[in-house]
Amino acid sequence: MQFEHLVQVNELSDSSILKLSRNQLWQGLLGRARQPDLFLEALEGFSLLEDTGAYIRRELNFPNLIVNDEVWLVDRQEIRITITPTEQVAGGDLSIKIEEPEPEALFVRFSYTTPPAPGATDNGEYDQYIQQAYMQTDIGTVRMIRESVIAGLETQHH
Repeated sequence: MQFEHLVQVNELSDSSILKLSRNQLWQGLLGRARQPDLFLEALEGFSLLEDTGAYIRRELNFPNLIVNDEVWLVDRQEIRITITPTEQVAGGDLSIKIEEPEPEALFVRFSYTTPPAPGATDNGEYDQYIQQAYMQTDIGTVRMIRESVIAGLETQHH
């Protein structure tokens, strides 16, 4: 399954919504890579097996499932995640890319590539369910980053 969607970060026409800087957004996306338990509800635990600054190898513990993946960081531009295929996990790729078509107009493009489920013929409904779950997680990620920045600003002002 190939699936891609865009999440708007800054609404330039609405001054009541805090505008995030590219660096604030990037730091938040790094949080998703290095502290996935804050962003993925079903995650029961995780280990960072390796972290070189530009590359992370992780083990993610979900109920009855362990997922190993590799994360590549392209500074303030993109995070690429490759899930290691196992008997339980089909593998897949996720690209999280910051786009800025005009100054301060920040968007995040989430691009998923997942192999079909074993023995599956028509995955239409299942794929739609998975796509909805991806979208909710990704919109939640941007919301959490914004809330974290606002909380940090409030802490500085008190």
